Amino acid sequence: ADEALSPSMIQPIRRRIRTYLPEWVLAWVAVAVAAVLRRCGRRHRAYGLLKQFLKRWPRNPVVLAAIIPQAVRQQDDAFAVNSIEDLWLNSGHTHYLHRLLFRRSMRPTDVQQRLALFQLIAASSRLPEHYCWYSMIIIAYQAIAMDDVPLMRLTATDLERLVQQLIGDSDTFRCRRSNRENRAKLMVSVFTALSRLYLALQDLAAFASVGLRVSAIVDTTDFTAIDQDSAYR
Repeated sequence: ADEALSPSMIQPIRRRIRTYLPEWVLAWVAVAVAAVLRRCGRRHRAYGLLKQFLKRWPRNPVVLAAIIPQAVRQQDDAFAVNSIEDLWLNSGHTHYLHRLLFRRSMRPTDVQQRLALFQLIAASSRLPEHYCWYSMIIIAYQAIAMDDVPLMRLTATDLERLVQQLIGDSDTFRCRRSNRENRAKLMVSVFTALSRLYLALQDLAAFASVGLRVSAIVDTTDFTAIDQDSAYR
């Protein structure tokens, strides 16, 4: 069924505040103190304070949510992604990750850091799959912008593998999930990225094959079986 979970999907455990109320209160105190330290120009001290808190209470969603943007600013990418994973697993929240993926203004300005960050997200086995897949698409466009031919070829291979996975799943063509979680919409985004990659690589045969495959899919797809908003997009 379309709503069935992927075998690899780890579902979050949402903790009730009343089960950890003292920790929750201390977490907000720590976040407030860290905010004051940042305003005083002591960013490293603020970051260190939140890290120390997580050593004692590593599952705390309040501090996890607060430390992720700081970890990205500190270019502590592995810790940032690990915290994004922990926040998802312990609260079900992916707010910052969603903004990171779909708002360019939220991404690191340094090109190499941006690439490293999205490669870590794409490789995650603890996040919802659609976030990992959209990270691969972002890597594709980054490779094009950098004119990195080896990375473009590698990413094209990864995206072709994803296309086969989506086409081979009958649920893709009757997916009722909305927008970013919709598999049919994801497939269109993947094909768009592939066409851009093949144009950048000047591989006209591969570029033409994308058009032929998309045309064949459009001719056989019942768009009424897909989430209406996603089908329109």
